[in-house]
Amino acid sequence: MTKTTKEQQTIATEIDERVIEEALASVERSEEREQRAGEEPSEDGGEEPSKGSAEAHAEQPGETTELQEELERVQAQLIDARTQLESERAKVLRGLADLENIRKRAAREREEMRKFGQESLLSSFLPVIDNLDRAIGHAVAAGQNDSFLEGIRMTRKLFEDTLAKAGVIGFDSLGKIFDPTLHEAMQTVESDEPEQTIVGEMLRGYLLNDRLMRAALVTVSKGQSAKAPATKVPEAPPGGPKEVQ
Repeated sequence: MTKTTKEQQTIATEIDERVIEEALASVERSEEREQRAGEEPSEDGGEEPSKGSAEAHAEQPGETTELQEELERVQAQLIDARTQLESERAKVLRGLADLENIRKRAAREREEMRKFGQESLLSSFLPVIDNLDRAIGHAVAAGQNDSFLEGIRMTRKLFEDTLAKAGVIGFDSLGKIFDPTLHEAMQTVESDEPEQTIVGEMLRGYLLNDRLMRAALVTVSKGQSAKAPATKVPEAPPGGPKEVQ
């Protein structure tokens, strides 16, 4: 930015000096023409007006027009120089805006890399936690409650805590309303729960820094089936139908 400002100052200085020199030269030329046309010495050495002086005096309106044209040309050059400076200034401002946008985009990309750059590696640990959950579930179903099961639980908690430090957090789905942004329905079943309620979880879901890392595989309730009540056929009276007289 400092370099660009110095270049602009140099351009402005060069333009100002050139315009001033041209204006001074134009004024000097006009003064010389007036002196040559308006001041011719007489024969006795006096300063009486001569025929040439009268002709020069008659030509003064044309010289004035020429001077005005010269001034207009200088003014046009000044306008062009100002336009050029404004154009250069606009280019510098656009360049600064582009640099600021690049800086912000680079900062966003660095933040994205910090949060989600290890997503592939972290997701590879989720099946380990899934298998530990299955082992714990089978052991509990079999009625085991020994030190071996406790060791599996501690190992599973260590995995979960380590992933949490990296931003990986699991979420529960049972009893929640089905959300297509978090859940993937594997099947729907009839149950006493309201419709769209999650009644089973096949695979737990996980978030990475509040962004979905893996959707939960769930079973969704479709409510109770609506059965039409059976129509009761009236019984015929004894002796068959009576005749209407």
